[in-house]
Amino acid sequence: MHSLLLLEKLRYAILSFALIIFSTASLANVVTLKDGSILIGGDISKQEDKLVMSTSFAGEIKINWDDISEIKVHKPIEVRTVDGELLTTLLIVDVNDIQSVPVDQPLIILKNGSDTVPMTPEYVPSDDVSVIEPEAWEQGIGSKFDGIVDFGLQFDSGNTEKKSLATSTELKWKRINDRWEVSGRYFRAETNNFITEDNWLIRSSYDYFLTNSWYTGIFGQLEQDQIANLDQRLTVGPLIGRQFWQSDETNLSSEIGLVYVAEKFDYDASDASADIRENNTYTGFRWNLKYDKYTLKEIVQLYYDSELLLDASDIGNDARTVFKTAVGARVFLIENLSAGAEFQYNYDGSATGVTKKKDTKTVIKLGYSW
Repeated sequence: MHSLLLLEKLRYAILSFALIIFSTASLANVVTLKDGSILIGGDISKQEDKLVMSTSFAGEIKINWDDISEIKVHKPIEVRTVDGELLTTLLIVDVNDIQSVPVDQPLIILKNGSDTVPMTPEYVPSDDVSVIEPEAWEQGIGSKFDGIVDFGLQFDSGNTEKKSLATSTELKWKRINDRWEVSGRYFRAETNNFITEDNWLIRSSYDYFLTNSWYTGIFGQLEQDQIANLDQRLTVGPLIGRQFWQSDETNLSSEIGLVYVAEKFDYDASDASADIRENNTYTGFRWNLKYDKYTLKEIVQLYYDSELLLDASDIGNDARTVFKTAVGARVFLIENLSAGAEFQYNYDGSATGVTKKKDTKTVIKLGYSW
């Protein structure tokens, strides 16, 4: 009798536990991996090749997209496909597991006002998923605007008095099929009241996406360097590029194009040490690579930006070779305020006289982003 009573209590305990698990799972999102593992969590999103899911036991976790067999959600989610189509779905499956998809219930749901209209049973193959729960601009509504402004100062006194000013900014407007970027920088340095550096650069580009990753557009850049007697260098032309990764966390893109280059130099002819270079125009070949990534729980941002400019009619002409690169890191302190360091390497093959072809500098700066 006592044994029967224990078995009855055990049965109720197991049943209660099963009901708790079932009710929890019914209000959560369930991810099934290809190795059979099952993860239960809350909000989900996709970042490049990762699924991000919030959990009560480990915060946000990231799962390799290729390791996922199936994603079931407890309420419909918005999905943007690689073709730009917007769908509302309850199920995402690996393309190799299509045969296991149940077809006895509607899985795609269209919203009609406050009502939901079930349609023919469908699913979304994982290979077709570009964005989960896209923002308004990713659905073709409005645009997204973000940017960062950096500012740095340096003052040294004693046997040698030095002071420098460095500032830069980068602004981006994004829409579902295109984007516009504007950036600029200015640097000035003095030693014992003698100007040792004084240069600025403004860059702008417009990109239109032909596919989810390939884009074409136009690029323009204007720069000046008083110490190198460069009154202006105008670079403008079409481009074609590829966006390998694009998210709030990681971005990687590369582009190439033919550009028109016009250089104008200004120097004192009576100065024997002047860097004398002829004004010229030519068709150039331009290549650019940009990368940035947040790490350490988005406290640190690493970035890299490089640009190569060559004479398209004479690739080996060192006098018309220009290479600029910047690599740096930002540490976010409070809200959008950051402190960072940047290393710059610039090469200008047209430099002659006392002007050096190679120029390097390290800049310490504070920044504000939005």
